[in-house]
Amino acid sequence: MLATNLTGGFVTARAAYPHLARSGRGRLVFTTSVMAATPRRGLSAYAASKAGLEGLTRALAADWAGDGILVNAVAPGFFDTGLGAAFHTSQRLHEQVVGRTPVARFGRADELAAAFVFLAGDACGYLTGQVLAVDGGYGLG
Repeated sequence: MLATNLTGGFVTARAAYPHLARSGRGRLVFTTSVMAATPRRGLSAYAASKAGLEGLTRALAADWAGDGILVNAVAPGFFDTGLGAAFHTSQRLHEQVVGRTPVARFGRADELAAAFVFLAGDACGYLTGQVLAVDGGYGLG
């Protein structure tokens, strides 16, 4: 889990750095998780790897800002596809997630994609080192 989520992110960033720096307006957007800040029982390795990736996001943002590279992350909550499908298809887990999420539903893929498009585009030219939670308010507690 750590090798894939954290070390993988670090190695990818290191390989991308020269290309991003040459561009003069590089954007690196990691995918973390709402579990980094609000973990569930049994997901300690996953939560730790995603929390580490959030720290890497802030560290690289500080290190690379002078090279014109913005580094941010998106922390998805629960969506009805991908890793969230198991939560969506289990009635018990579905009820737990929806009951804790202020918007009272799972997210849609297009809502998640919009966050990545924003962070990769020119509209976010003064935003770096941030983790954007796209979670319907799940992380509020």
